[in-house]
Amino acid sequence: MLRRWERELLSHREVECVSEPIAGKRVSNVTGDLMSIDLQEIESRCLSATSGPWESYIVGRDTEAGLNCISTGHARLLEILGGSEADQDFIAHAREDIPVLIAEIRRLRASLDSRDQ
Repeated sequence: MLRRWERELLSHREVECVSEPIAGKRVSNVTGDLMSIDLQEIESRCLSATSGPWESYIVGRDTEAGLNCISTGHARLLEILGGSEADQDFIAHAREDIPVLIAEIRRLRASLDSRDQ
């Protein structure tokens, strides 16, 4: 069951993301029609990437020595240059988070479609 604010947001079918300044930088606003998001394209990129789960390893937090990296399994490591630890954790978790978000968007769209009929 959708909460009132969720129904109101989805009924407008537009969303505007306003980000807070991050490390002195402002990320641009993103405005768009929620129903025009190309989930197939997003899902295709996700499925084309190495399968998960991916794990973020930070020296001093997760390991004693080596380098800050993301393990994609399959004996592969990704090193993120110039990013923060939070950036690295975000990238590592995106491999599992994006499919969950896609499934939730599809569920909500189906719910809206069934309500509209």
